[in-house]
Amino acid sequence: MRYLLQRVSEEVYRDGQRRALRLFPSLFKILKEESVASGVRRIEAITLNDAFDMAKKYELDTTKSPDVLIIELQEKLRKEKEAEQDKLAREFEEKRKQEMELQNKQIDTVVKGVKSEVVNGINFVSGIFENISAKILKPATDNLRKDAKNTVILLIASDGAKVSVLTAVSSDLTNKISAVDLVKKSAEMLGGHGGGGRADLAQAGGTDASNAKDVADMIKKEIENI
Repeated sequence: MRYLLQRVSEEVYRDGQRRALRLFPSLFKILKEESVASGVRRIEAITLNDAFDMAKKYELDTTKSPDVLIIELQEKLRKEKEAEQDKLAREFEEKRKQEMELQNKQIDTVVKGVKSEVVNGINFVSGIFENISAKILKPATDNLRKDAKNTVILLIASDGAKVSVLTAVSSDLTNKISAVDLVKKSAEMLGGHGGGGRADLAQAGGTDASNAKDVADMIKKEIENI
């Protein structure tokens, strides 16, 4: 008797599967396909059970025809993907704005924090800063040397273990003193080496900011010797 009931149960189950496939053949649907590599494409499809599970998840009417149900599911998935993309775009934009605000704040800190003095008839603008990123020095220098003449600029910034030094020379002085020469000498004193750029603007890195004031004194002597 138990064997007979088992056979009947299995047959009913298989018959149910066959009926489902006959009644809902279109519920195996390709939702989308896309390229994932050269010569390789990914296909996303949905089957009968998954279709009904997703329909319940999105609170769709499962009494509708399979074709209509699939269309509604595709529309739901499309809107869900668009919403996720919009969310990521908003998060990216918010992060970009925060980074720009921080960068502008640091630039303002550098521009307002420099000191200016006259050495051998030349304007010497210098500043030594902590917790300032190396990428801030260039835009800060652009602000400082805007329309500047007869000017030499020295900026040193440390950010953790990294030290960055930037030198700039106004165009009317590049025939007398080079920013590249100044930055190379500065880098050596700051535990770095090399450095490069142009005669009017150069930048280098280092590892030790303890000699920053000595670098400023060295630049002054270079100016005095012009």
